[in-house]
Amino acid sequence: NGVSIDGQGGPDLFGYKWIDSNDPNGPLYTWYNITSNPSAVQVVFTGGNLDDGSTGAIPIGFPFEYYGNLFTNLYICTNGFISFNALTSSYVTNIQIPSASLPNNIIAPFWYDLDGRTHGKVHYLFENNKFYIQFTNWQKYNATGSLSFQMVLYSDGRVMFYYNNMNATLTSATVGIENSAGTDGLQIAYNAAYVSNGLAVKISADPDWLTNNISGGTIFNGNFIDVVLTLSSEDYPLGTYTMDLVINSNDLVNPTITIPVIMEIANIFELTS
Repeated sequence: NGVSIDGQGGPDLFGYKWIDSNDPNGPLYTWYNITSNPSAVQVVFTGGNLDDGSTGAIPIGFPFEYYGNLFTNLYICTNGFISFNALTSSYVTNIQIPSASLPNNIIAPFWYDLDGRTHGKVHYLFENNKFYIQFTNWQKYNATGSLSFQMVLYSDGRVMFYYNNMNATLTSATVGIENSAGTDGLQIAYNAAYVSNGLAVKISADPDWLTNNISGGTIFNGNFIDVVLTLSSEDYPLGTYTMDLVINSNDLVNPTITIPVIMEIANIFELTS
């Protein structure tokens, strides 16, 4: 559950794993500066406090499944994390996770005592079934430097971290996720040399490249229903990916049906005269 030389780790008790762009099979680093999008919303923290501040409930734009629960709102803290619980403090001291100590139900790309009073800003954007949160030009408290990073929540439950300009001491922060009770979590780094410029981290509970539209139900004799599979190649490197779709039923002859699924990601070039 800590830093891995292979660029990946987990799973936690729920099944979340992480993998970063240093791993050959990890996600690609792409920086989408949402501040250039006119639809991006600049966050206003309670009382305008850019040091140890937090927000009220912010709509995500879709039901986001996290540790088996669905959330439609989140709360942002100036100290480099979000929570799906209302925040009653700024939690300036980052700790190891998981921990029953507050805050819980968090996603932390860079939890530390951050200060945005000089030129720090936070924006969020809902676009194409993704919810972006971007910290731009933040500093550590009583320190110089500039920190710009981003987290992205996907409608399929994936979480991505992107680190763009991390110009500061990076060996004193917590990176990871934690459930609502603090009994389960995935610690990627704690006060360790891990975060760097141009790093991408993906957190997901398998499978995340293959989803289906139903998980159960009843079909009466002589009827049928379509199971729609959605394959997502975004943030995956080129290659072949395989998985089994297993259908369980009360059919006495064929109680289990296994259907193999293969996704191949390859470059496609179009030639025009």
